[in-house]
Amino acid sequence: MTELDDDKILVQCKDEPDEIEVKKEKWENIRYTVDKKSRQLNEEVLGSFTQYPLRLAWAITIHKSQGLTFDKVVIDAGEAFAPGQVYVALSRCTTLDGIVLQSHIRSNRMFSDERIVQFSKTNSSKNILEQELQRSKRNYQLKILLSLFDYKQIFEDAKELNQYLLENRPSFNEASEKWLDGFLNEIIKLEGTAEKFQNQLRSIFNREENADTNELLKERMKAGAGYFIKEQNKISELLSGCPIVTDSRLHAKEINETLKEIFSGLSIKKYLMEGLFGAFDIEAYHKRKKDFILPAFGVNVYAGEAKERTESPHPVLHQKLRKLRDSICSKADLPIYIIAGTNTLDEMSRYLPQTLVEVRKISGFGDAKTEKYGQQFLNIILEYCGEKDLSSLIHEKNPKRERKTEGVEKKKKVDTKAESFRLYKEGKRIDEIAKERSLTQQTIEGHLAHYVSIGEINIEELVSKEKISLIEPHTKEFKGGSITPIKEKVGSKISFGEIRLVLASHAFKKDYHLAMICSIFFLMTER
Repeated sequence: MTELDDDKILVQCKDEPDEIEVKKEKWENIRYTVDKKSRQLNEEVLGSFTQYPLRLAWAITIHKSQGLTFDKVVIDAGEAFAPGQVYVALSRCTTLDGIVLQSHIRSNRMFSDERIVQFSKTNSSKNILEQELQRSKRNYQLKILLSLFDYKQIFEDAKELNQYLLENRPSFNEASEKWLDGFLNEIIKLEGTAEKFQNQLRSIFNREENADTNELLKERMKAGAGYFIKEQNKISELLSGCPIVTDSRLHAKEINETLKEIFSGLSIKKYLMEGLFGAFDIEAYHKRKKDFILPAFGVNVYAGEAKERTESPHPVLHQKLRKLRDSICSKADLPIYIIAGTNTLDEMSRYLPQTLVEVRKISGFGDAKTEKYGQQFLNIILEYCGEKDLSSLIHEKNPKRERKTEGVEKKKKVDTKAESFRLYKEGKRIDEIAKERSLTQQTIEGHLAHYVSIGEINIEELVSKEKISLIEPHTKEFKGGSITPIKEKVGSKISFGEIRLVLASHAFKKDYHLAMICSIFFLMTER
C-alpha cells in the first residue's frame, strides 16, 4: 500500500510499474424464494455492506496457526507454555530464511507432554490395540454373516403383500390367495431355519477364534450357503410362477413392485452366498456385492399383460372374449376393467349366457353396460355354443349382489391421498391413519410421500435426521426402479417406507433447485 486517504487507496503490486487505485465495492445479501403459484423467483435484499476489497494482515496465536503454511512469519514464542507449542510455531514457515524471531526462545520452553511419552513407552498399548482390532473385525464379520442369513425383511414384504391382497380381495383372481398362503408359509419356514443357523454362527464366533482360519466356521458357512441357496431357488421358482392377476393398474403396480423387492432380496443373498465356499474374506464380499447385477424378473400381474387362462372350462371362448374386450378398450382408450374384468370374462366363459337378460346376471354387467356392449359379447358366446352344441349354465351361478340405487345418495369420491394428508395435518401418526382408514402403513407412507415430493410436508417430520443422513448419500445414485440396493446398504433399522419418503424429498429439492436456476436465468436474460 503506497497511499491511504479518506476516499482513496493506492497499492503497488509486485513487478507492476504503475500503482492501482482501489475503489469501494458493494456486496448484497440476497434471499431467493420461489412463488409456489407462479413458480417465479423472487429476490429480497436482506442487507448490504461496502468496503475496499483488500485483505488485511493480522497477528494470530500459535494455537490458531495450526494447519496453516506461510512463506514469511514473525514468531514471538519466548513465553510458550504448552507442550509442542514451539514446534508448531517454527514449522509454520516453508523456509528457515522466512522466519523472524521476535523473542529469545529458551530451552525450558521446548518440552513434551509426559503423558504422551509414557503412553508411547508402554508396550502393552500396542497389544491392547491389536486385540481390540481383532475383536472389532470379528464382530463386523459376524454382523455381515447374520445379515446375509436374515430373511426378516423378505418376510415383512411377504406379509405386506398378503395384507394388501386381503384388503383388495375383489380385485384379484381366486388363485391369488391360495398361492400367497403357500408362498408365505415357505418364507416362514426359511426364516425359522435361518434363526437357528444364526445362533450357530454366534456360538462359533463366541469362541474368539480367527475367522480367517476357523475351520468349523468354514464348514458351517459352506453347508449353510448350500442349503439356503437350494431353498431360495424353490421360493424363486414360486415367484416366477406367480398366478396373481388383477384388472387394476394401480393394484398391479403395488403387487409387481413388492414381488420385485422380494425377488431382488433373494437374488442378492444367493449371489453373495455363492462366494462363501471358502475362507470368509470381507474385502471379497464387498467387491462381490458391488458387482451384483439384478437378474431379469418377468412377472406382471396386470391382466392386460396376462396370457391365455388355461383354468377356464372353455379356454378358446375365453380367449375370444378377451380379444373382443381388448379391442373395445383399445379403440375407446379405456382401462380393461371398465369394459369387462377378468372375473367377468371367467363367468361368461363358464356360465355361457344365451340372452341379454342372462348377460345382465354376469358380475360386472349392469343395465348400461349390457345395453352398450352386451350384444357383442353375446354374439361370440352364441357362435361358440352353436359350434359345440352347448347350452346356458346361468342357473348354476349364485345371484350377484345388486347395487342400491333408489333412495341412496351417491357418495362423493374421496381423494385417498388428500384424505391421508388431512388426517396427518390433524396430528395423527402414520400407524393411526392406517388403522383408521383400514390401509397398510406402506400405503399411507406412499400417500404422504406425494406431499413430501411437492413440498407440502417437511421430510424431517416423518424421518429422523439421523436416518435421513444415512439414506441421502445413496439417493444420488438412484436411477429409479427397485430400492432394494439402497435397503441393503442402509440396513434393517431403516424401512422401505422411510427410503421412499427420503427419495420423494430428494425429488422435491431437485425440482426446486431446477426451478431456481431457470428463474435466475430468466431474470438475467430479462436484464
